[in-house]
Amino acid sequence: MIREERLARIAEYVQARQYVSIEELMRSFGISKATVRRDLLKLGEGDSITLTRGGAIFNETERYNELIYNEKKSTNPSEKNRIGEAARKLINNDSAVIFDAGTTTRAMIPFMKDLSGINLVTNDIAIAGDLTSFPGINVTVTGGQMRSDYYTLRGYIAEDLISSMRAEIGFVSFDAIDLSSGCYITNSDEVGVKRKIIEVSQKVVALCDYTKFSKQAFVSVCPLSDIDILITNREVPEGVVESLKKSGIEVILT
Repeated sequence: MIREERLARIAEYVQARQYVSIEELMRSFGISKATVRRDLLKLGEGDSITLTRGGAIFNETERYNELIYNEKKSTNPSEKNRIGEAARKLINNDSAVIFDAGTTTRAMIPFMKDLSGINLVTNDIAIAGDLTSFPGINVTVTGGQMRSDYYTLRGYIAEDLISSMRAEIGFVSFDAIDLSSGCYITNSDEVGVKRKIIEVSQKVVALCDYTKFSKQAFVSVCPLSDIDILITNREVPEGVVESLKKSGIEVILT
């Protein structure tokens, strides 16, 4: 691992835990005490990390500022594609599924061409458009008010339609995951739709790349107990998987 990559991962690691010791960083990254000290000194040149006796603390938890759609789509694309491929494997032919709006759920689409007998509901018109050439998938769009600069439909019309349905599996995404308090997003207008998807789905699958565990977002959607399966990346900070499993969640790493 080159130094720049290691520095980025150490910064994420400290941010996720707020405080870490030098010994913990040595174990987690397989590096010497001298290397840890040099890396922390380098990171300490910024404003986010402060060195302490024997470790480091994160000064201010990063709050997630939502990107515009195209920037979201180009952020962590390989990580999202890995999540999308793993999520597709959970869909059986001849089943009903619900797709939450978002670039991570949209990453599932290229892996779905072989499916048949699927009834799919989504509040994302970009996802619906991607599926127009998939003969085995019958697509229903929720309707509702379209969010400016995004492809998301939201509001009582979307929520009402979803409430009238039942699905074997629902896929949802979030802007941030807090291991103690649950799942969060930035835009409060989309909370209702996400909660309805969770309510009507027999199995709820959360799609979250590894960066979502080191962020905070504005509004709570649901507790972790509402999630059955969480798919994330193998780069997830140490300790996250164990904590999720203790909450009764099946974790799939990609």
